[in-house]
Amino acid sequence: MKIPCYTIGLLFCVLLTSCSTYQPYSDVLGYGYTDTQLAPDIYEINFVGDTSETMTSAKRLAMYRAAHIAFQRGYPYFEIINSREMRREVVTEEPGKTEIVEKEKEKKDKKNKKEKERTTTITSTPSEYKIKYKPDITITVKMLKRKTERSLSTDSVLQQARAENITF
Repeated sequence: MKIPCYTIGLLFCVLLTSCSTYQPYSDVLGYGYTDTQLAPDIYEINFVGDTSETMTSAKRLAMYRAAHIAFQRGYPYFEIINSREMRREVVTEEPGKTEIVEKEKEKKDKKNKKEKERTTTITSTPSEYKIKYKPDITITVKMLKRKTERSLSTDSVLQQARAENITF
């Protein structure tokens, strides 16, 4: 049975969207969120994305975490009272390659006698270092019982997260 290319592409897209970086921070993976309660109604959320994450999507994921905390604590609104953006540098090494080629050919000497001549060629390419960046967002949020001019609706933000297939 032959599977059409568009079906494979669709399955690949579904797989990518199910592998979200929205998860608690992992030292092994090097990305995810952490949160700290600073006061009864104030939280600091830090989100570190992977190297394919944009700063904008990292901000959005930090905001989703804030909405999730607000929902868990029974707050219908929250307000971002402070925000900080950084980029973490990640250096990766692509190892160099060494290729060894041995050749053997027959050669006649001055007396017309056959001799074998061996040559060995060694070619090396150096390691290559690449620098990539991870977004690192920290937001401080105040949980609110009433709507203010700058507040965000917990329900609206959670609906937006669900529309992007973010699961809590």
